[in-house]
Amino acid sequence: MWSPPLIDRSLLAAESSDEDRRRARLSLTEKGRLLAEECCRDLFAFSKGVAQESLPDVEYNHYLSTGIGGNLDILRGHEADFELRRVPADGQGVEFTLFTRAILERWRSCVRKECGLAFNEFRVLHALSGVPSLRIQDISDRLLSPRSHVSLSKRRLCEAHLAKEMPNPFDSRSVLVGLTAKGQRTLDRALPALDAITIPAHNPGTDEAVMILRAWHSRMYYNLKRNHATLLESF
Repeated sequence: MWSPPLIDRSLLAAESSDEDRRRARLSLTEKGRLLAEECCRDLFAFSKGVAQESLPDVEYNHYLSTGIGGNLDILRGHEADFELRRVPADGQGVEFTLFTRAILERWRSCVRKECGLAFNEFRVLHALSGVPSLRIQDISDRLLSPRSHVSLSKRRLCEAHLAKEMPNPFDSRSVLVGLTAKGQRTLDRALPALDAITIPAHNPGTDEAVMILRAWHSRMYYNLKRNHATLLESF
């Protein structure tokens, strides 16, 4: 009988469901609960100390504590039971983590379906849009991604004729990377499908709220970019 890794590690316990013996009800063990709480504390410390630096605490946490549950329900396709909602007053609850993971999974599935790319490859493709060309280091800095990961994605995109290499007239030791016409068509096909996931799942309400949310996201990106070198060393 196959046993899930989390059960093997005594992080989850499984019990037969009274309604359907073919299904099992899962619950955290004490070991699993302690590990989950430790991970949430680490994520909170990272988010609070790096990504959310200089954000207005009260307003941002109010958005998370009042809006993230509804956004997660949109991704689920149904409302969660009230007792499953565990958003503390500071807004950094389990639903925030679930929402982030859920929307990333939706994006990955969408990119795979629409253009047959891994998500990291699509990110490189998207970084090349709107510019004639970029160096590998430029893409790495823009995506906050290790240079080696970008190089691997670039190679696969070039093999698929979605991107192309060009000589760098200012530095013969490096090359420039740009989109091909096929790459642009691929982006044009995938981006509306991604927007169809992203826009409904971020439901701030008014146009003013949308502008504020975009400003917060821009600030978080700036914070992550400013700490990029330190973050790479920590992984």
